This record gives sequence, structure tokens and C-alpha cells, in this order.
Amino acid sequence: MPHWLAADYGRWRLFCLGEKEDESERMNKESEEGANEQGNVKSSKCGHMPTPAIVMNLSENEVNSLIQHLVQVFLEEGYSKQLFLWLYSVLLVVQKPLLHDVCASLRSFAKQCRLIRAMLTDDGSAAERGAPTTNEFSLFVALVSIYFEQKDLADHQ
Repeated sequence: MPHWLAADYGRWRLFCLGEKEDESERMNKESEEGANEQGNVKSSKCGHMPTPAIVMNLSENEVNSLIQHLVQVFLEEGYSKQLFLWLYSVLLVVQKPLLHDVCASLRSFAKQCRLIRAMLTDDGSAAERGAPTTNEFSLFVALVSIYFEQKDLADHQ
């Protein structure tokens, strides 16, 4: 279980989500040119799943920082299934009442979820293609607005 500084955005991003797409492509080209290390690159670019063993062993400070980091990734890079798995997992263990910075991050996250959800049309095959569905975004809007008591962000007042 990693215990880096909670503020170490880069390491947490790499641990949870792996390398960014453009970094992965660069690494693949380098490994094809050099020694045959594609297996090592492949395992490092996909990140770790948020297993109970990992999530339950995070300190309160790490959970709070990780939420802010993951929201920042979402706002900068957009949706990914693994990102949403991590966000859901850390929201299960975050302590209430929320710190102001964590609350502000979650509010930004919920607002962005609402905007993206409004642009989506579920045609039934979105989940099969790995594309986000409106239900995924609705879940997070509901969690933030109801469980974390940000009622002004709720779909129904």
C-alpha cells in the first residue's frame, strides 16, 4: 500500500489510473525501439483497481487529498470507468463533515457531471462500448447532493 505525501498528485494519478494516453504511446514507442519490455510498460499504464484492501487502508488525509486529485483529473481529462470506480470507492470511506476544499471539489465534480449528462443520449449500446451512461453521472450527482448535503445541486429540490 503506497503512503506517499497526500499532496503528491502525480504519483496518486499514476497509481490509481496509470499513465495518460499520450504518455503510454510514447512509452510503447520507446520500448519497441529498445529492449523488449512491453510487458512491464503494459502493467504500469493501466493503474490499480480500488480494492477494499487499498481503500480501507487509506488515512483520512489521504482520502481527502485523493478525492481532490481525482476530481482534478476528471475536470482536466474527462470520464474514464476506472476514474469513476476510484471516486465511488473513496466516497464510501470519506469522513463527514467534509473539509471545505473537499466539498468544493465535489461540488465542481457534480456540476460537471450534470453538464456532461445533459449532453449525453443513452442509446442502449453506450455501456457496451465503454462509453459513459447518464446513469453513471446521475449517481454521482445524487451522492453529492443528497448524501453530502449539497441540496442546491440536486435534480429535484
